[in-house]
Amino acid sequence: MVDVAVDSLQCKHYQLHLGDLLEQTLHATNARTSVGAPSAIYLVGTGALGVGLDAVEALLSPLLKVPILRVNSHRPVRYSSTALVLGASFAGDTPETTEHLLRALDAGADVAVVAGFGPLCETVTSRGGQHLTLDAAAPGPRWAMLQCVVTTLIALSDLLPVGEATVVREHAERGISRFHTRNNDQTAWDEATTLARRIDRTMVLALGSGDLGGVAAHRLASQVEENAKTFAVALKYPELGYSTVAGFGQCGDLTRQVFTAIEVCEGSEVAADVRRRAVVADILDEHVASRLTLVGEGDSPLEQFFDLVAQVDQLSLCLAAHVGIDPGPVPAIVEVKQAAAAT
Repeated sequence: MVDVAVDSLQCKHYQLHLGDLLEQTLHATNARTSVGAPSAIYLVGTGALGVGLDAVEALLSPLLKVPILRVNSHRPVRYSSTALVLGASFAGDTPETTEHLLRALDAGADVAVVAGFGPLCETVTSRGGQHLTLDAAAPGPRWAMLQCVVTTLIALSDLLPVGEATVVREHAERGISRFHTRNNDQTAWDEATTLARRIDRTMVLALGSGDLGGVAAHRLASQVEENAKTFAVALKYPELGYSTVAGFGQCGDLTRQVFTAIEVCEGSEVAADVRRRAVVADILDEHVASRLTLVGEGDSPLEQFFDLVAQVDQLSLCLAAHVGIDPGPVPAIVEVKQAAAAT
C-alpha cells in the first residue's frame, strides 16, 4: 500500500475553501467601463491562467460583436491603439505575457493585467493600465485559474449586449455554488478516489467534447501532471476523430498497458461530436486500460464548466494521494521558468 504523501502547500485545503473565495471575487469585481467598444479584444496568457482565458474566450465569443483573439506564444502581434489587451500572469513575470503587454502599452492600447503580484502589475498601472487582482496566497498559479475566469468575465461584461451581463453573472454565481457544493461533498471525493484507483499508474488521455469540455480536458491533463506528476495529454473533438484515433491501429498492445482515457463532456457539444464520441469510445475500449467519463452538471455551459473543474481537480488530488506524491511543489516548472527568465 502506498503511503499518502504530505500535501505541503495544503492544496486540498485551498480547494475546499475556493468556492468561498470565488463568491467573494464575484461580488467584489466590477465591470470595466469602456469609452466605446474596442476594435478587438486580446486575451494573453499561457499555463494555468491561459486555460482560464481559453474558457473566457469560449464563453464570450458568441456574445460579443468584436473579435476575441487568444495569444499564447512569443509571436509578435501588431496591437492597435483601439484594442483592449488583457494579460494574465499569476506572479506578474511570465515572459510571453510581459512582452505582449509592453508592446500593447507602447501602441497606446487599453491594457489590463490579471495577477496576484509581481513587476508586471506595477508596470501596467504606472502606464495607465489596470491591475485586476488574484489571491496571491494561492498555493500556485493553477489554483487561481477559476478566479481568473470570474474576474475576467465580470471585468469584460460591460462590453456585452444589454441583459447579457446579468445572465453571465447569474450563471457564474450558480456555477460557483455548484463548485462549492461538490468540493464539500464527501461522496464526491470518495468517487474521485475510486476513479484514481482505476487510473492507478497509467497515463491519462483527457478527451474533451464541447468548447468548454475541451478546456476542462486541458485542465484535467495539466492538473494530473502538476499534482500527481504523471504524464497526461489533452485531446479535443472534432480533431480527435480525424487523425488521433487512427494512431491506435498498430499500438493496441502497448496503449492498453499505459493509457486511461477520460472523456470530459458538457452540454454545448454539437450532435456530430456526440456521434463521433460514441464511435471513438467503442474503438478505445479495445486499446486503453480503462475508459472513464466525466459530465458537467448544471443548466448552462458556465455552470457545467465549474462543475467539471471541481471534478477534475478532485480527481487529480486523489490521484496524487493514491500514488504517494506531494501535489504542491513542481520543481520542473520552476527550473524551466528560471531558465526562460535568464538573460
